[in-house]
Amino acid sequence: PQLILLDEPLSALDRKSRREVQTYLRRVLESQRISAVVVTHDPDEAEKLGDVFIQFERHEGRTQTRIVEAREILPALDDVGTIDRA
Repeated sequence: PQLILLDEPLSALDRKSRREVQTYLRRVLESQRISAVVVTHDPDEAEKLGDVFIQFERHEGRTQTRIVEAREILPALDDVGTIDRA
C-alpha cells in the first residue's frame, strides 16, 4: 500500500513490546516507502514514528489544527503529549 492508517496501534502493548514494535514499524515504513497516518496520545510514540505532526485542539468551541515539522516539535513535547508553541 502507499498509505496506512493507524489509530492507537500500540496502546495495548507493554512498554518493552511497544518500543520493539515502534522500531520495527518505522523500519518497515521507511524501507517500503509507505506513508502512514498515526493517531496517538503518546509523545514517545509520536517522536518515534512521526516526521510531521498535526495537533488538534478545542478552543472556544472550535477545533484548531497546527502542522509542525518533527525538528520543531521534539523539544516541545511535554509529558502529556501536548505542543507548547507559546
